Order: sequence, then structure tokens, then C-alpha cells
Amino acid sequence: MALDSVVRVTVGERKRFLKKARLTVELQGAAGTCAFDARDAFRRDAFAKACERALVAARRRTASGFTTQTAGIAGLARKRRAKRDEAGALAAETRDDVRALMAEASAVVSMLKKYQARADRASGDDAALGAARQLGAMRVADDDAAAVDAGDGKLLADAAAAFASKLLGAGAAKSVTLTDLWCRFNRARGASGLVSPEDFADACGRYLDRRSPDFSRDAPATLRVFRSGVKVVALADDDTRARVVAHAAGGATAMGLAVALAVPPALAAELLADAEHDGALCRDKSSAGLAFYPNAFATRGVAA
Repeated sequence: MALDSVVRVTVGERKRFLKKARLTVELQGAAGTCAFDARDAFRRDAFAKACERALVAARRRTASGFTTQTAGIAGLARKRRAKRDEAGALAAETRDDVRALMAEASAVVSMLKKYQARADRASGDDAALGAARQLGAMRVADDDAAAVDAGDGKLLADAAAAFASKLLGAGAAKSVTLTDLWCRFNRARGASGLVSPEDFADACGRYLDRRSPDFSRDAPATLRVFRSGVKVVALADDDTRARVVAHAAGGATAMGLAVALAVPPALAAELLADAEHDGALCRDKSSAGLAFYPNAFATRGVAA
């Protein structure tokens, strides 16, 4: 019997019809609490003292958090093994969730491909053309993006740059946030080859950022990081700065620039703030709001 299983030890008073006091020992087990009696005086006292000492030691171990199972090198090994088992169970649960997500995403991809094919067949209909344009923005099939090995950072960065070049070359916008590019890149790869945001950001930051020693100079797109921390991917021959300054000739606001450049308002505000920091623009804050104008001091010089 393990003394740690002892719940309580009581010694009752000696009854008139009994020659000895009654000792009751309660033990907690899997089947519940059991009580035992001991009537021999010598064994009763020895057993009672041993049980009391065991209970005191158990209370001390519980209060201090120390047990023989966690002591020494063997205890550390048990803790590490328990952590590994817990991490393994969590990883297995995560894999199951990802598989379920992949299965649902595959159904969505199949449906989009079906509607894309139907829109292509009915290209003469105006409604079908509108649906085709909508599905084009949600394109889910891109051979170059789907074939790249996401485990190779250089190949992943090259594929992301090529994909951004095709994406930006087809519209008015010349830059896209890294988050939006990651979402569209994964959509193009399909449900069978999703790339994690960490891997995508690390690859772009290492091979597409001009400040990185591993910068790929022949990449068609580059990564740009604003002072606020916002990251965008733009074409290598991007002329966004010139377009921003030209648009600001009559006063530019973030919303107006967003419409002109076909970019989100938050990105337009970043472009204006960046141009102001470099001295290309200056701000005018009035009751009508905040507007930016070309910096005449930088372009014409200061009159003597």
C-alpha cells in the first residue's frame, strides 16, 4: 500500500465492551474511499505514526511543488518527455485542422474553375464577361506559382516577384502590400500547396529587399518597407514617386491618391508621408483637411 493514498487516520475512544481503542484508516483508491480497522496495540500505534509521518511529508511536497517524480535528472527527462508529447499532440491536431481546411478549399477551387470554364465558353454574353472578369481577379490557377518549391527561399522569392510582375502589369496599380500579395499567391497555387506567411515574408525580405546582401538584382519586383513598418512589393521600374508628385500639383489627399493609383487608402497615406519625409512634398493642414503639395523649395531653390 502506498502511504500517499492515505486520506485520514483516526483513533477512536475505547468502548466499554471493547478492550482496545479502535483505529480507522481511510484510503483513497480508484474504487473510492475504503476504511480499515487495526486492533493490535503495538501495530496500531506504529502504523498510525507511520501514516501521520507520510501525510505530513505529502502535505509538504504538495505545498513546495516537489515530488520524487520531478526530482533530479530523471524528473527533468520526464518533464521534457511530457512537453514533447504535448507538442506532438498539438501538432497532430493542427495537421488534422489543416487537412480539413484543404478539403474544403479544394471544393471551392473546383467550383471556381467550373464557373471560369463556363464563363469562357459564353464569352459573347456581357453578363458572362463580367463574371469572367470577377473570376480573373480571383484566379486560382497559375502554373508558375503552383510549381515552385516553397521550401527553397530563392525560388519562392523569384516566383513571388514574377507573380507580382504579372499581377501589377495587368492593372493601374504599380505596387501591392505584401499581405495582399501573399493571399493572391496562395490563391494562385491552389489548396494543395499553401505557403506560410512567415516563409513568404522571409523569402521576400531576403531576396527582394534592396538593402539585403542577398538581393536578387534581376528580379522584376522589389520589396519596399516604409518607416511605419508597412511592406509593399512594387515593380522594379516603379515610377510611383513621380506619379505621386505629379498628382499633388493641385493638392493631394490620401483618398484622392488612392483612387488615382488604384491602391488602398492606407498605402496612399504611406506614399504621401514617405514623399514628404524625403522632401518631395509638404503638407497643408487646414479646416478642409490634410493635403500635400509639391515642395517648391526643393525644386526651385530658395531665392536669395
